[in-house]
Amino acid sequence: MEQFFNGSRYIRLILTETKTFRKQYLFLAAAVVLMALLAQRVGSNSFESISSIILLIAPFILYKNLYHSVRGVSYTMLPASNFEKWLACWTQCVIILPILLLIVWAILRIITGLLYPSEFTEFINIKASFSSYWDTIAGQSLSIAAVMMFRRKKWQKLIGVLFVMAFVGTILGISWMGAMNQMNEGFMSNNWSTAPWIIRYAEVVISLIFPFGLWLVSFFKLEEQEL
Repeated sequence: MEQFFNGSRYIRLILTETKTFRKQYLFLAAAVVLMALLAQRVGSNSFESISSIILLIAPFILYKNLYHSVRGVSYTMLPASNFEKWLACWTQCVIILPILLLIVWAILRIITGLLYPSEFTEFINIKASFSSYWDTIAGQSLSIAAVMMFRRKKWQKLIGVLFVMAFVGTILGISWMGAMNQMNEGFMSNNWSTAPWIIRYAEVVISLIFPFGLWLVSFFKLEEQEL
């Protein structure tokens, strides 16, 4: 058990990674400020959209050198188990970075409120922002899986996979609709009456895959590498 996970070792790894990623974190924080200025708004909606973009691409920025034969050696040599390395990656992307973005955004909102009091309406919509955060984390799990699965050209390969999935999904959807159109009206009405149950079932399956299933996949892919 000690070889699999050790609390103090995991904390040291988090601190080491955070120190290593300080330039990347500054870059991402600067990107938030720049995008807010370009949007000419520092509101709750823009916070959700800008943060979502940052969180989705963050794994590719923070762990771009994972598996690299030269630049990835220092990461490979870190005294930690693969589970601790995966958990550290998860912590950086799912907890630490969102907190950093929230702090940066809070500072921007305070400055905006001081400079333009009349434009200060809502600091942040907690419920909407948490819903957006969870949806983004679900999408981010695909980015983390891609980082762990692919040795080179990680985001390019992910885009390729998504394109193939979208193409196959479109073909299946068109085929399904064509098959439904060929059936008689009575049969279709009986089938459509079960559609809400099918949709709810599909939502449950998707919510398990994104993010929990992909987090599991990313861990096992990292475990295969024997870092």
